[in-house]
Amino acid sequence: MSKLITNNLKLFNVDQFIESFSEPNFNIYYYFVGNPIPFANDNIPPTLYDNTQTTLISSYEDMIFGKRITSSDIVQMAPRHNWVSGTVYTKYTHDDDNLLDSNFYVLSDEGSSYSVFKCLDNDGGGQSTYRPRLSETAADDDFYYTTTDGYQWKYMYSITPTEYTKFATTAHIPVYVNANVVANAVNGSIDNIEVVSGGTGYASYTNGAFQEVRVGGNPLIYAIDSVSASPNSSFYINSALKITNGTGSGQQKSITGYTVAGSSRRVVIDSAFTITPTTASTYEITPLVTITGDGQGAQARALVNSSSNSIYSIEIVDRGSEYSFATVTVTGNTGIINVSTNTAITANNATAKVMISPKNGHGSNAAAELGAHYVGVSTVFDSTLSGDKIVNENDFRVVGIIKDPLFANVILDISSSTGSFADGETVSQSQGSPIASIVITNPGSGYTSNADVTISGTSSVPAVANASSNSSGRISQIYISNTGQGYILPTATITSPAPVTFNGNTSVSNTNDFISISNNVFQNNDSVKYLVAAGNTAVSGLANNTNYFIVSANSTGVKLSSTLNGSAIDLTAGVSQTGHSLTGNTATAVVVVDTIKTSNANGIVFAANDSVVKLTNAYGFFITGNTSTNLLVGKTSGAIAVVDTSTQPTTYFDQTYKVVGSLSSAQGFTEDELVVQSSNANGYFYSSNSTVVRLVNKKGTINQSDATTQYLIVGQSSQAQFLVSGVVPSDLVKGSGDVIYIENFTPISKANGQTETIKLVLEF
Repeated sequence: MSKLITNNLKLFNVDQFIESFSEPNFNIYYYFVGNPIPFANDNIPPTLYDNTQTTLISSYEDMIFGKRITSSDIVQMAPRHNWVSGTVYTKYTHDDDNLLDSNFYVLSDEGSSYSVFKCLDNDGGGQSTYRPRLSETAADDDFYYTTTDGYQWKYMYSITPTEYTKFATTAHIPVYVNANVVANAVNGSIDNIEVVSGGTGYASYTNGAFQEVRVGGNPLIYAIDSVSASPNSSFYINSALKITNGTGSGQQKSITGYTVAGSSRRVVIDSAFTITPTTASTYEITPLVTITGDGQGAQARALVNSSSNSIYSIEIVDRGSEYSFATVTVTGNTGIINVSTNTAITANNATAKVMISPKNGHGSNAAAELGAHYVGVSTVFDSTLSGDKIVNENDFRVVGIIKDPLFANVILDISSSTGSFADGETVSQSQGSPIASIVITNPGSGYTSNADVTISGTSSVPAVANASSNSSGRISQIYISNTGQGYILPTATITSPAPVTFNGNTSVSNTNDFISISNNVFQNNDSVKYLVAAGNTAVSGLANNTNYFIVSANSTGVKLSSTLNGSAIDLTAGVSQTGHSLTGNTATAVVVVDTIKTSNANGIVFAANDSVVKLTNAYGFFITGNTSTNLLVGKTSGAIAVVDTSTQPTTYFDQTYKVVGSLSSAQGFTEDELVVQSSNANGYFYSSNSTVVRLVNKKGTINQSDATTQYLIVGQSSQAQFLVSGVVPSDLVKGSGDVIYIENFTPISKANGQTETIKLVLEF
């Protein structure tokens, strides 16, 4: 049985992972570093195994500190293939079993800029000796870009110096979307045709400048250069004629007739050129390539090796669209004339293979086309920005990623509380929802164009929407392009319809009381407001700034009434002034939030009073500020309060266990030594200052000294003693969240003023 996990599934998983950083119910991810304790051999880091010991026990015990990963710290990645002169690059073929494992695209640098090109043709397996350059092509090029070494390249996207520095590694490069490349991609296009066998006998080729165009006024007849053209009539029938330079350049037609009369050489083409060439335009006649398939519009011609009269390349003239399969036939005269019929014998023995473009065309989806089933994660650890969460001492030899950890000690200063929070209860703070829909409650009237929609209300990510109008002047639909995030009670405001202006004299009929309006959208029974610009005089029968009803309407104008379904007002045209207008009613709508995707921060109370709530097992980040939409609510007690300040890990966390006190021995602790208080309470020394000792892999309960008992921690190698007056637990709840990535490597030592840039590449 044969099975295949396709690249599509891998890309789907990549997309889901990247989206999880910014979608409404986003996940929280942290980089972490760990393990200051040397391996058995630090030069050969041990192999990791995906088991409970590794992901649930050792990772947490060895964890030292971490930094939050945001959406700006991640990017989709693809394997890296640098352009190097003299290299043979694999060309794209739609049926290559090993394409995604080959070097069919390159990273090319021009100074400080970086661009990615896909190889569509490699000159028959030749070496690439000319670097592809963005400066020589463009995102909106219709065709591939050919370099002097015979390679044909498709520009895909560029990488800025900043993006390159942040994410690129020696083995992978970031992948980005170039909107212009995507917009110019064509589904089912034919961008390359491979010559399988060049055949023989293709002698029907020539070139020159037109001697006469549209001979006798006929758009199908052209006189060509008699010096290089064949003296044999019918010789170029079924060949291709392409304008190669000058007016009309790029157009190609099929030759249906060729006549010779003395020094005159004339061709007849199958249809007229869209742009007529001139006698300054040059042409080439070559064998014709006929493309047969399920798409349309593709056009090509064959290029002949003059030494062997064989086909060496096929040039795409129009790539067409919508092909899922295609075959080609190359036809051209052999140069041999059948004397009995005075016609050239045709050669069609060359063979070629059509390369079908990927779904939606080359460049439409760089990530899918390059097999980018990797995610790059990059961040900088900077102790000066960590709020004392990182100390520049000791070393580490493990990095990893943890998803959705819980915070062990969150302190919320509260006010305006109602009721009392109870120890052990869960408290939560709603942080709103994305927009689910915007429902039109009144479609308005008189809208001659689409309208803007403003969504108001506190949000963490603003929503974006716009309204479309129909031919009846109503708002018919509201489109949400970004659902936003964090809304509690949002409102929507639709812009008012634009005033429809008319001339107070020439647009008003005295005979039938009709106001002419070009492309009128008002309907019977619509309510409108009549306004007169300053300095203008109201039309007789109407009053400025007054509401009226449409009593009769068609596409050319309206009649007005003072009452609904009343009689038309008797109008008299006034002065020829354009400052008269009718304005319809403004549409209204209500916003519906997606409560299923409501996000919130929550935790379990372990101490509380009227001014402070202390939480453990806390998830998310609490919002501060005196607002009724972000109240802290007790699940059991029903107590509510406003969060004024929040003390909790955000960007950085510190997973060392901090023992507060004073050194009571002459000697200090030794790096990485075991520190004990009792047989069941111990940890490994990481760092210290005059008042705090930081431990990793802490086990048991470290007792604090009180009025009756003094408790010490003692270094087992140094015999250093430290009097314990207090403890500060690790920031994360041990075992909470999920460790999704771990990597062992040779140790990195910390030092004052040092930052660490860590890049990881995750394969899906």
